[in-house]
Amino acid sequence: MHFSVPETEVVRTSEASYNVYKLYINGKYHGSMRYSQFLSLHEKLGQMGGFKGQRPSFPSKKLLPLSLGQLEERRVGLEKYIQTRKSNWISFIFIEEIHKKYKVWWQK
Repeated sequence: MHFSVPETEVVRTSEASYNVYKLYINGKYHGSMRYSQFLSLHEKLGQMGGFKGQRPSFPSKKLLPLSLGQLEERRVGLEKYIQTRKSNWISFIFIEEIHKKYKVWWQK
């Protein structure tokens, strides 16, 4: 199973605008997630004992809006983080959590 995050998108609503990261699995688009949603999954995997040994690094949170360079750096970091989750059961949990918790973001 190959995960990738090849692009970002700016979502604008009447209240705010924010960035989402487009998640692909085996080359097929599966949905878009905000950074906070990826972070939530990272924390959940840690609580479930999903990390053997040292916890993998996760792209850091920023307080100020990201520049284009920082946005790209975060995208690359998220993609690298996801690709380090080689275990099939971790991949399965990751997909299941996305479906359950973030189904509004999921492509129908």
